[in-house]
Amino acid sequence: MQHTLHTTHLEYDKSSFIVDLIAFEEDKLYVQISQQIFGTNQQQRLKINPTVLTDLIAVLQQYQQQIAASTQTPQETSPHHFSDKDQATILKRYMKGIPTEEIALHFNCETAQIEQILHNKGIPLTTNTFHPPQPKPYKYFRRRKKR
Repeated sequence: MQHTLHTTHLEYDKSSFIVDLIAFEEDKLYVQISQQIFGTNQQQRLKINPTVLTDLIAVLQQYQQQIAASTQTPQETSPHHFSDKDQATILKRYMKGIPTEEIALHFNCETAQIEQILHNKGIPLTTNTFHPPQPKPYKYFRRRKKR
């Protein structure tokens, strides 16, 4: 029997990734990466043994350095991908009380993406709207005549 301990969702222009930390049997863990390509019903899954995880990360970092060195122009980030600095800015603005709709408008993205970033950072979502209490309607009373 397996169950998911932690999930992280990453969304980009043409696909989204779900990275799960899964526990099976009693104390054995592994990482599962699922990729969903937008516009198709194609989904790919990769299960990674934790013993090879450090080697795999090192290889990926080397490939990232080689790709960055081979490109002459700086890579443009897609509007759906946020750098760590942008994510920190989103988090800071949300903690100041700015609604997710305004943050999404500033970063030219959908509100759901901002909410997903906050969820991945462990921030609970709340409604930041203030509704002042409505005044009670004034009741007109008829005065009695004095006798």
